[in-house]
Amino acid sequence: MILIMGCNGHIGKEIAGILAKRGEKFRGFDIADKGDMGGLMEFVQGSILDKQAVNNAVKGADTVIDVIGLSRARKNLTHEMVEYGGLKNILSAGKESGVKRILYTSALGAGENQPSSILRAKWKAEQLLANSGLNYTVFRPSGYFVDFSEIFARMIKETGKFQLPGKGNNRIQPIAPEDVADLYLMSVDNEKTFGQVLPIGGPDVFSLNDVVRLVGKVVGKDVEIRHKYLFPMKALAMAMNMLGKPGLRDFLQRVTHDSILTKEQNDFLHKNFPQKKYVRLEEWLRKG
Repeated sequence: MILIMGCNGHIGKEIAGILAKRGEKFRGFDIADKGDMGGLMEFVQGSILDKQAVNNAVKGADTVIDVIGLSRARKNLTHEMVEYGGLKNILSAGKESGVKRILYTSALGAGENQPSSILRAKWKAEQLLANSGLNYTVFRPSGYFVDFSEIFARMIKETGKFQLPGKGNNRIQPIAPEDVADLYLMSVDNEKTFGQVLPIGGPDVFSLNDVVRLVGKVVGKDVEIRHKYLFPMKALAMAMNMLGKPGLRDFLQRVTHDSILTKEQNDFLHKNFPQKKYVRLEEWLRKG
């Protein structure tokens, strides 16, 4: 049985939808209510930080797909608590109940010395998983389409303007939630992905300026892009980080640095998933 940790999130819902269409029984775990997820899904409600709730969810599962993430960190709920602490609970429960496979969601750019708290937390979780002795795959998405529908599109619709920190020339390679879900499920039994850290990205590379203009085009606005000076924002982010609020610092790291796959990483992805067709951003935005 496949267990989806975070079944109510963007990726989790897509994975659940694919499994339901296949007619496969599966289990979901989330802190939120089950909602309308269909009769094929067993459901366990609880926090990833609650060991007993995690044990209840993991028991009897063969494969665990961890797509839980924290949208905004705070002092009493940090990225490290959710990423590292949550995965530690999954691994403990998995070893006890005989889980065969764990798939974990990291992020492109994860590293020990990154300024971003979420990238550091995900790197620490990756190391924990790599040393667990269990069969695993780590996915490092470059970014998600949903950011542009939930944040960019709303602001541009309302004002016809959008502010970007810096010059907006950094490059991104976002991917659709349904494509991420496909890659997860295509990897469950794919031996080529065992023990691998897999950077994944969409079919196109954009600058942030390009994305803002594309979103404006889709929502019917000739958007005015305003570029903000980085220095005062970085100073504010540093002060907020010292107060235990790393959100702005993490955001600036994400929107002022390239987040794209290398040629070798793209080649590896296409070689191991040759049948996969990817959704393009403009097509996805218009459907939404």
